[in-house]
Amino acid sequence: MAENLILESTNVHLRQTLFIDNQSAISIASNHGYHHGTQHINFRLHFIRNLIEEDKLEINYLDTKSMIADSLTKNNPYNKSINHLKIIFGNKGLSSKTE
Repeated sequence: MAENLILESTNVHLRQTLFIDNQSAISIASNHGYHHGTQHINFRLHFIRNLIEEDKLEINYLDTKSMIADSLTKNNPYNKSINHLKIIFGNKGLSSKTE
């Protein structure tokens, strides 16, 4: 929180990177054309688009297999989860069944 206050008071804005594994979502967020199927998310979509235009947000594609956050939100195979958790938290006491 203190970091945000300092950045806001000095008018410094750091660009954040959002990694997405959905090509359609990237296309919708990056292109300003009318999308009939996205009427229900217009408010959120415009918020994201504004952040991109203001150079506060960058969207990059990352394939599904490389999405380490999925291990925190989805039921993945054990070894895949262990590998992702090692990346997130380091090797502190984590071992796979096959080791």
